[in-house]
Amino acid sequence: MDVDRRQEMVETFWQTGQLDERSNIQFGEGGAGTFSDGKLNTAVKDATGRNTFVLKTFVEFGAPEEILWLNKPHIGTDLLREVIKNIRNYICLFDYLFISSQMSAKPYFIGSTGILLLW
Repeated sequence: MDVDRRQEMVETFWQTGQLDERSNIQFGEGGAGTFSDGKLNTAVKDATGRNTFVLKTFVEFGAPEEILWLNKPHIGTDLLREVIKNIRNYICLFDYLFISSQMSAKPYFIGSTGILLLW
């Protein structure tokens, strides 16, 4: 379930108390952090660099570059949802590329308006 539909379901829960067990504030696309206040953990003592990788990935998909150097980075819930959608769209594009490359020497994307050759 995409993050926009999940947002609608969470709002319904907040207004009515009706819980959808498939997706709610704790799980679904984007995870529990999708409905946080958007503060990011900088993990200063992250010796493995995993947190830096996550922050760089967020920037690559639409978060402001300043989160890479701010002491207490914050992107906000609304922007976080956009970043999540951008990541999903990127993954879906590569899924199409992989599938199409298995069927043809020239990969193509099958969209709502027809077939687009990618090269």
